[in-house]
Amino acid sequence: MPTPLLPHLPDGIRALVAPIHPEIVPSMLKAVELIAAQGRPDATVVNDVIKAVASHRVPIYETASYILGELATYSPEALQALLELSYSTDSRVRHNALLCITENMPADDVHDLLGRGLRDKSSRVRRKAADWAGRLRCRAVLPAIQAALKVEKNAETRDVMLAEARRLMN
Repeated sequence: MPTPLLPHLPDGIRALVAPIHPEIVPSMLKAVELIAAQGRPDATVVNDVIKAVASHRVPIYETASYILGELATYSPEALQALLELSYSTDSRVRHNALLCITENMPADDVHDLLGRGLRDKSSRVRRKAADWAGRLRCRAVLPAIQAALKVEKNAETRDVMLAEARRLMN
């Protein structure tokens, strides 16, 4: 079930996305309508949302990540697109893919995405995977966080992993 954020997305899309990527605004607005109606997105909608998730601009990728995450809870096409994003060669895109994960997605996919994130070559991606696991209270990935802690060299990432491991143990 979508969060109360949904009614505010069209205004955010018009304010944040339109000035930079006006070509994807219709698809983003359509995606919001589809989420509200639990409708299936077509390839154009999914591709345009993916383009926004891959953006380097924070307001754009955060908005699009929410949208793709909501679509992925009931649309196999959106979920597949999210899984593909998580294999990107660009660490920024892999990071942004983690932001799409919701507690309403299939547990196996959530565990896979977070587990791969914890093993990623980018410390930023590893840090976000640990953070997101904690936010989602995903105790199933606690062993993966503990394993990652044993080899983590980045101090900031290690601190986040440790904090999230403690959170998940409580």
